[in-house]
Amino acid sequence: MAMNHFLSAGIAALSTSLVALPALANPTADIETLDSVDAVSLDADALVFDIEEVSRFAATSIQPSEAPSDTAIEVAQRPFENSDGRRTSSKFSYIGVGFALGLSDDSDSELGDGGFALASKTGFTENISLHNLSVLGDDPVASFALTADFPIRSGDSPDSAIAAVPFAGAGIAIRNLFQDDSAAAFLLTGGVDVPLAYRWTATGRVAVGFFDETEAALVFGVGYTFTGFFK
Repeated sequence: MAMNHFLSAGIAALSTSLVALPALANPTADIETLDSVDAVSLDADALVFDIEEVSRFAATSIQPSEAPSDTAIEVAQRPFENSDGRRTSSKFSYIGVGFALGLSDDSDSELGDGGFALASKTGFTENISLHNLSVLGDDPVASFALTADFPIRSGDSPDSAIAAVPFAGAGIAIRNLFQDDSAAAFLLTGGVDVPLAYRWTATGRVAVGFFDETEAALVFGVGYTFTGFFK
């Protein structure tokens, strides 16, 4: 009788132990778990493969942009300037300094005596300008002359540089301006402007004022050149 009770208790304990085994003890659960692990491993391999492909593509295909070494950099040109940096139009202006060599033996102003001079030009068109001249001293003279200009180019092309601009015209000369003995007279002038560079022009001219006595001067100077308001 005691033996029967012992066997019954052992069978009951064994049954309880089998029921309490973890789910992983089930062969079916083990197979599903292995499949999940393999799937994760395959996905990880695929991810690594994709990253390597992207890295290889970036290294071989994406290059920093480089401008061609022979690309020309365009620099904005100044008005009426050719590729040599010379002016292509006589419609320029300048203001400069110079010296007047008096050509009159007996004169009542610095025009005939000579001295330090201020010379300028205001270009209106290719062929019309205003040439101004002032000779400083004890009896200063200021003159203004409307001139016709005859530009000479260095070549046959319209874009050729201006080599020289001879001019001739007439105007008025004023002696001792703002003084009691001031006087005005008819003026004739003629000369040539020679562009030395885009910003510099040499000038030489003769000015003749018809005061009580005819007075004349030979003037040489150099001026700072600009395009002006009439471009």
